[in-house]
Amino acid sequence: MNMKGVISTIGTNTARVKFPELDDSVSYELQIADHVSMENFIVGEEVLVCFYNKNLDSGIIMARMR
Repeated sequence: MNMKGVISTIGTNTARVKFPELDDSVSYELQIADHVSMENFIVGEEVLVCFYNKNLDSGIIMARMR
């Protein structure tokens, strides 16, 4: 399942993503794909997330939406 969301918090190599379409539900910490530059990552930036299941607990940030 792929979804657009916005970065809510940023960790060392992870981030949490808020999904406005899901009543502002927030994911668990998600890994960020190697090809996605974390340089200048900011809270509020729109990203594309690929989930491994139908929950928000397991997935990866695949792209920055520019």
